[in-house]
Amino acid sequence: MATRHSDPVKITTFPLSTRHVASMVVCGVAMALSARREFIAPGSLIYDHLLQSPQAALTAAKVQDWAFFALVGVHASEVPLFAFTKLRKHGVPFFSCVWWKWAASCFLGGIATWKHFARTVKAAEAKRV
Repeated sequence: MATRHSDPVKITTFPLSTRHVASMVVCGVAMALSARREFIAPGSLIYDHLLQSPQAALTAAKVQDWAFFALVGVHASEVPLFAFTKLRKHGVPFFSCVWWKWAASCFLGGIATWKHFARTVKAAEAKRV
């Protein structure tokens, strides 16, 4: 019978998976689209085809502002939470290169990074046993 380790496995790498990269790209594009007023300004594809009235453009600007602050706010607050609850627990040195990779990934990918980290921990635990 294999012995169970009581201490958390140490994470020393930042593995990339296609699924995780795709989720980071989708979230990053959503953040970029919500940050740039040019995407809904007159002359843009969205304005010319969807927002053909000034009132629709004003509403879209408000929605864009809320989307930006929601996306960036939630993802920015996730980073310290992720760092203190996951990275520290699994021995990732504060401000190390690996720490920054995970933190940036958390900012861009949000919940997908939490799931990716859980899969990384599970794989490391399987190797340890």
